[in-house]
Amino acid sequence: MKKLLVAFLGLALLAGCSEETVDTNAKTENVDVEEDVTIEENAEKSTNSTEDTTAQSDLKSFPEFVMLAKHIDLTKYTANVETDNEGTRIIFFENSEGHKEYKSTFVKNENRLKIIKLDDDGLIFNEIIK
Repeated sequence: MKKLLVAFLGLALLAGCSEETVDTNAKTENVDVEEDVTIEENAEKSTNSTEDTTAQSDLKSFPEFVMLAKHIDLTKYTANVETDNEGTRIIFFENSEGHKEYKSTFVKNENRLKIIKLDDDGLIFNEIIK
């Protein structure tokens, strides 16, 4: 008898939770949100393309440029500054197809530069630069 009661309550719980109601307002809001996201993504893409050109010109002004040029063929790769804040600067180097090949991390307060080849080689350079 107890098993039957538990089975019945479980069935009632499943039936109660599976009630499908259609909320037309929710569908309209989703469309509005998708439009906003598309607009924001387009704005980010245009901002990123401007940042890419400035990243190439600014790369020479960075203190780690000499070591980057020594370990990475900068003519083959496009520099993309991912993060540049008070503590660290992270730069990804992409090939012509947009595939990320190298990552450099510069810790500003220590002047430590790490260069990582993302495919197989791993850590290429990890020293304090002057």
